[in-house]
Amino acid sequence: MLFAIALLLSSTPRPSHAQDPAPYTLHVYTNLIQIPTLVVTSDLKQLPPIPLKNFNISLDEGSPFHPTRVHREGDDPIDLAILLDASDDQNILIKNIGATLDTLIPSYLHPEDHVSIFALDCTLIRSFDDLPANAANLHLGVTAVLASPKLHGTKTHSACANQLHLWDAMARISVGLATRPGRRVLLAVSDGRDTASTSKEYDLSQLLSSESIALFALQDTFSFNGNFATSLSETRLSRHFAMGTDSSEDIFRELCQNNGGTTLPTSPDDLKRNLQNVITMLRNRYILEFPRANNSEPGLHNINVTIPDPTAFIAITGVIVPLPDTKLLADPTTVPTTTPSQVIFGNHRPLHPTQEPHP
Repeated sequence: MLFAIALLLSSTPRPSHAQDPAPYTLHVYTNLIQIPTLVVTSDLKQLPPIPLKNFNISLDEGSPFHPTRVHREGDDPIDLAILLDASDDQNILIKNIGATLDTLIPSYLHPEDHVSIFALDCTLIRSFDDLPANAANLHLGVTAVLASPKLHGTKTHSACANQLHLWDAMARISVGLATRPGRRVLLAVSDGRDTASTSKEYDLSQLLSSESIALFALQDTFSFNGNFATSLSETRLSRHFAMGTDSSEDIFRELCQNNGGTTLPTSPDDLKRNLQNVITMLRNRYILEFPRANNSEPGLHNINVTIPDPTAFIAITGVIVPLPDTKLLADPTTVPTTTPSQVIFGNHRPLHPTQEPHP
C-alpha cells in the first residue's frame, strides 16, 4: 500500500492575527495497491528487465490490464523470519547455518532489514524477535535456538518428527510477522513434513496471503521429491491452493509457490548459494502498482499476472486491501479520486474447500 500525507510548511514564521482562519486539515486516503511479484526462469535465473506494458494483471479472471507503475523491490527493508526444522532430516543443513547466514551481511541483508530466528522440534523456540540484520545477531540467534534445552523435549537430539506441528509453527510466526512494516518473508529450512498440526494447509495459505508474507523453503536434496523445473511450470498455471492426495512435500511446495516464493533443493554445499539466491530473488521482485477497483467487494479474490514469456515462473505475494470508507468519502475535506479505475473484477472468485463449486 502507498500512504500519502500532505503537509504544508512555511519557510518563515508569520505573526498570528485575530482574523487568521482555523487550521485546515487535508485528508488523503489509500487507493493504491502494490503486489510483490517474483518473475524468474523455470530454474530460478533472473530474466532481462520486463517493461510495464508486458505485465498483464487480471482479478477474478476479469479483463486484463497493465499496472500503472512498476519498480524493483531493491533495497526496501525486509522483515525476515527464519524457521529451522530441527526435527530430523534437515539437521545436516542447519548445523552450520549460523556461520552461513553471516555471509549475507552486508551485501545481501542490510542494517535496515530485520530478522527473527525460530527452531522447531518438540516445541517452537524463538531466540530473538525483529532485530537488525547483522552478523552477530544472526550467529547468536541460531546458536541460541538450537541449544535451547526445551527444543527436543526431554531429549538432547531430534525427537518429534512423528508429532511435528510445522503448519502450527508457521501460522504462529506469520501472526507475528503481520505487524512488521517491511516486506515480509518467512524462510523455512525444512522438508515440509507436517504430522500433527491442528492448522490446515488452506488456512495457513490464506493467512500468508492476507498478511502479504512470501514463503521460501530450503529442502535437503536427499528428501526433495520430484522434478523441480516441471513442478514450477505446472504450478505457474494455477493460483489455487491444491488440496488432494499429494504428499506433504508436494503440498509444501505448492504452499510456497502460491505465496510468492518457492522451494529450493539444497545440499550442504549449496546452502550459502541458495541463501544468497533467496535474498537476490526478493531484491529483484517487481512491485506492481495499480489503483483499487471501483467494484471492489470484501472477501477473497484471485489475482493472475502474466508476461509474454510462457516459460517464466511467476509467484505472487498476496495483499489485504481496505475497502473505501463511505463516511470518509463523504467528508468534504477528503481528496477524491478523480480518475476512474481501469481495474475491473471478474466473476470467478476463489472457493473455500468446504464451498460448493460455482454453478
